[in-house]
Amino acid sequence: MITRNTSLFDPGWWQLPGSEKRYRDWKKWGHGHLNVTKALEESADTYFYQVAYDMGIDRLSEWMSKFGYGHYTGIDLSEERSGKHADPRMEAQAL
Repeated sequence: MITRNTSLFDPGWWQLPGSEKRYRDWKKWGHGHLNVTKALEESADTYFYQVAYDMGIDRLSEWMSKFGYGHYTGIDLSEERSGKHADPRMEAQAL
């Protein structure tokens, strides 16, 4: 769980543990130490990559569903699709 005071250091990239691939932030030199407010203000993607990783796939999936990901909006849109979001089954398939 994060609070408004949770601080993480952003060097400009995030790396999934056990992987060699680095996911780069738009600010190549990094944002430095950030709390969630500053991460939102600066659009620091890598902060949220770490938060999502720390949440784990089950909790992330639960919260994405609560925010409407993977569901129809209920608005009559002819091209609307429900979409997909991360869930434990997708993680198992990726491994």
